[in-house]
Amino acid sequence: MTTDDRRRAIGSVVSVAADRFVIEMRGGTDSFTVVGFDDVHYVARLGSFVMIPAQAEYVVAEIVGLRERDAGTGGDIDKASSAKFLDVVPVGMLPVEGGKFRFGVSVFPSLYADALYALDKELDRIFDTSPASEGSSGPDDGECIPPEATRLRILEIGRSVVFEDYQVKVRIDEFFGGHAAVLGNTGSGKSCTVASVLQELFDKPDEHHARGATFVVFDVNGEYHQAFEALAARGVIGVDRLILDGTADPGRFRIPHWFLDLSEWELLLQASERTQVPILRMALGLASLFGGVADQQLNDIRNHILAKCITQILSDESPPGANRARIDLGRAKALKNAEDPRFLGARRALIGKDLGDA
Repeated sequence: MTTDDRRRAIGSVVSVAADRFVIEMRGGTDSFTVVGFDDVHYVARLGSFVMIPAQAEYVVAEIVGLRERDAGTGGDIDKASSAKFLDVVPVGMLPVEGGKFRFGVSVFPSLYADALYALDKELDRIFDTSPASEGSSGPDDGECIPPEATRLRILEIGRSVVFEDYQVKVRIDEFFGGHAAVLGNTGSGKSCTVASVLQELFDKPDEHHARGATFVVFDVNGEYHQAFEALAARGVIGVDRLILDGTADPGRFRIPHWFLDLSEWELLLQASERTQVPILRMALGLASLFGGVADQQLNDIRNHILAKCITQILSDESPPGANRARIDLGRAKALKNAEDPRFLGARRALIGKDLGDA
């Protein structure tokens, strides 16, 4: 163990089991606070890591409990001199010099092995957030221009509440390739967090800032345009703003109806809860039904729905001409979709019947 490792020791392992270790803090430790060679560290945060040397690697263990006396001992506690214990569970192994973190423990620590607090550079290796950038490539993995251009590999998104003064980082490809949620109370800064993440992603000072990336932001509260217009003004990215209030050119913006769920459609269209939301819910369901793969069972359901609509129109008390116009509209739609096998049944039902003057 190196001199620096000895200077950051916080205690010794006094119990080793397959799924749990117990660390006894060193004497004189005040309220689980350790004065290290680089700073003062509070080492009793649940969820934080300790490093336990084992041959040429560290066993990385997560703190899951803390207490001020050993289990099974009674009597009063003298806070100044009583022993303090950390309960930890093994997480994985980290090579002492270089190498990647791996889950699972292959070598268990010995009794009375030192336990060390984790350094920021070790956390970066555990979370695989080092280095911050990597070499870029050209389109279709071709030649990169300039050859030495780099792209961001990780992105800082905030400060950890578990690891003191540690900047939380995410791997860009994994983060934007999956689902993520920003949660908080009203006014806590959720929108600012999202805007800051995208700004930092596109504001890389040198080459290849998020090259090829495209984001669609549904700005239902009108918050994000101001955040991105400065980047657009500097020519860093292109920002196209489309206002869905009937003033935009039709056909410029189209998304599948299934891209949003009912609550998102309700928010986007500002649908009223009592009158418009039920109709919207029914319309989305019918859109899914009529947009499905054609088979006989679905065709029967579609034809049944169309037949019920025609029956309802015929039984309506509206003037006969109005009823005929509504049915003709359905007939026109069936003719328009005549080549679509999903509408063949509806086409036969509408064209093959003589509706008279209904």
